[in-house]
Amino acid sequence: MSARVYRALEVLGQELQRVERGEAEVLDAIDELLLEAYALGERRWIAMELNTARPAPVKTLESLDFSFQPSLDRSRAVAPA
Repeated sequence: MSARVYRALEVLGQELQRVERGEAEVLDAIDELLLEAYALGERRWIAMELNTARPAPVKTLESLDFSFQPSLDRSRAVAPA
């Protein structure tokens, strides 16, 4: 059973108990179940986006390939060490 189904059943059980105890109306329980399903989908989407995001590598002047543009004066671009 997937995590989504397990979580949906867990929330459904909680909400049914609330309805049985008279703490919530049936429509409120359905609303909570739908909100949880939406929130879970959002969390999964964010996690997927973060996993597939690739930050740009950090570039410095010291790592610049001056042979690519020979007309650049290296002494004017890089501070003396």
